[in-house]
Amino acid sequence: MEKGDKRGPQFENDIFDIAVKSMEENKGDTPSERIAIVIGEKGSGKSSLIAAMVGEDPKAERKPTAGMDYKFSTKKIESKRVVGHYHEIGGGRLLSDLLKTALYPKKIQDIVLIITIDMSQPDTALHHLNYWLRKASEDVNTVLEEIDATDPSLSSEVRSRSAFQWEGHSDAKRVSPIGIPTIIVGTKYDVFGIQESENKKWLCRGMRFNAHVNGC
Repeated sequence: MEKGDKRGPQFENDIFDIAVKSMEENKGDTPSERIAIVIGEKGSGKSSLIAAMVGEDPKAERKPTAGMDYKFSTKKIESKRVVGHYHEIGGGRLLSDLLKTALYPKKIQDIVLIITIDMSQPDTALHHLNYWLRKASEDVNTVLEEIDATDPSLSSEVRSRSAFQWEGHSDAKRVSPIGIPTIIVGTKYDVFGIQESENKKWLCRGMRFNAHVNGC
């Protein structure tokens, strides 16, 4: 859940910790750095989310991000200093191909994807989620295929670790992991919260289903 104070919703601890935990499960230890690539539709709250994670005011007015933006933060987790690098892919679908550029092959094991979904638009939320999940899966697979040509052991390790988390799970054959840790963040929940309960129920079910089958 979001945490609030005088600055508004606070995502830093939740998202930072979730991202690091995802990487621990994928790599087996606490990373000294991690890279979060934030993607989503225009106006879906990407900049505000990153601002909160780096300790800025998420409610401050901001110009729409054009292209790719970068910020960083540091945090101690279990006495270890972790550096967080945040790349925002602005421009929505028009500039979505920048995602592949941000998926730096040598750092592929340190990357976490964050997909922001505007919950204030329930009629289009699942459509947008499906697009970005598909885009993420395609681009991660393309990068892993490129890594195959230069470092096949690395690409094999990334794929194996992604699949390993689902070994023995009853839905293992139904789940197609994206390949790297992926987090879905529903934004503008304050507006979503006043929607009719039936609409909220079906949207939440749809998002949980899509998250599950994509290994998020």
